[in-house]
Amino acid sequence: MATDLDDLLGISQTKAETSPQSAKTTADMSIVSRSASRRYSDAYLVARVTTGLGATIKWVGGIFGLILGGVAMTILSSTFRN
Repeated sequence: MATDLDDLLGISQTKAETSPQSAKTTADMSIVSRSASRRYSDAYLVARVTTGLGATIKWVGGIFGLILGGVAMTILSSTFRN
């Protein structure tokens, strides 16, 4: 009985494929499993890097905003003193 994941990966199990003569098919399934695992690992890495980049941009923006706000307050306070 094939699962949805097996269908997505193109793996079909028939009685002929589960026989002892199908060692190559079993090895191919192992390669497909490793390939799927590697793709998941790559996607996880991309997600972590993207999240980290977003957090870095958020921190840099916050610091820049504080600096810009401080400069604006200094300019405005010196303008209204005179």
